[in-house]
Amino acid sequence: MPVDPLQATTALTSHPIRKQSGGGGERESVAAATHDEVSPTSTRAQLCTDWRSTVTFSDEGPTPLSLTDTGQFKVVLVGLKAGQSIPSHPSPAAMYHFLDGTGTISVDGHLITVQPGATVIVPDGAHRGIEAETDVVFLGARGPENGPKPFTGRQHGH
Repeated sequence: MPVDPLQATTALTSHPIRKQSGGGGERESVAAATHDEVSPTSTRAQLCTDWRSTVTFSDEGPTPLSLTDTGQFKVVLVGLKAGQSIPSHPSPAAMYHFLDGTGTISVDGHLITVQPGATVIVPDGAHRGIEAETDVVFLGARGPENGPKPFTGRQHGH
């Protein structure tokens, strides 16, 4: 069975944003991400500042790290070594943002070349798979299964 990086994850934790008073009122400050301080199920804002020291590559394939998983929203950080792939599989609607490397993502049989900065939005139920040409790092995000429909740019009654 294919590994869906948004299903199988290892937890990553990061420092929450902390309020600071002084000067002109309250400000938010953030500390760097760590592996052992805050649960990825936190409902507080979090900042992960150094994905390069956090991403994991494995000879066995992807080992996604969960940046957050509230049940309503999930984000993972995934590393694939050159030549590795995630086989095509159906899954809920998701977003994949590529941070490093080159490769292809297949969406319902259509191949899309990806490189750093590329973002691919995949509709609910579409088959998707990823192949790494070089070492690839990406963020994957999705809402709950059978969640709200995507925004179409129009609101009801307008």
